[in-house]
Amino acid sequence: MEHDTKAPNSPAVAGLVERTVRRLACAVAGHQYRVARRMNPGARKLVCARCGGAWGMHDATRTLVPWDDEFEAMYAPGGPLDPATYKG
Repeated sequence: MEHDTKAPNSPAVAGLVERTVRRLACAVAGHQYRVARRMNPGARKLVCARCGGAWGMHDATRTLVPWDDEFEAMYAPGGPLDPATYKG
């Protein structure tokens, strides 16, 4: 009988283990934030250099929310909040 499992040393399994270890490190030690994009003087996109997670940050309200497809669409070129055209 054949099994459809990955070998423990396959690249897919190794990548999964590495991502899991990085996420655990962030859960224990905290994220290593860096600014990936500034949308305006009070808002920016942050990413974690360790786990690759992304968040939107709003300075005035001191909020940090997960960056998702909706945020990406809003701030993308031509989007409703495109920093190049939106003057709020």
